[in-house]
Amino acid sequence: MPSSHILHLSSHTHLRKRFTLVSTIAFGFIIINSWVAFASGLAVSLSCGAGPTLIYGLLVRGIVMSILAAGYAELASAFPSAGGQYHIVCMTFPASTRHFTAFFTGWMSILYTIGATASCSFFVAQSILNLVALWNETYVIQSWHVYLFHICLCTIAFLATSRFPAAIGSIGVSVF
Repeated sequence: MPSSHILHLSSHTHLRKRFTLVSTIAFGFIIINSWVAFASGLAVSLSCGAGPTLIYGLLVRGIVMSILAAGYAELASAFPSAGGQYHIVCMTFPASTRHFTAFFTGWMSILYTIGATASCSFFVAQSILNLVALWNETYVIQSWHVYLFHICLCTIAFLATSRFPAAIGSIGVSVF
């Protein structure tokens, strides 16, 4: 099917808008994982340069992430489709390599999503259990505790998004 036909088909279908401006900003903030990157880099910033490194590092990271987000937004507005990255790759690469590169990009996007979801929920599980250990001096964190808490967080997230899809925007704002 030619890409012009796909664009023609996708221009007539519309989804119901469930996100407000604030929930869209919150969703983008969560997707970019800037809070995880900031928290994981906090110890290095504090130990290597203290306050100035923390402040200027935050500004530089914010500028870089804004440039990346603007680039992705430009591509998404130029090639609006549900396919996202792999559809953009299929449209922009030469005909000899476009199918392989689009296939590879699609699988890399899937693997990234799985890895990002796992690492974020694992980070949150470790953080919560570290707070528990901080408050309760007799509690010793074991690896299976972290894994079990990680599975619980993934299950809660799955149930919340699969059973209540209209509440995703509100959940994103509350997490933001």
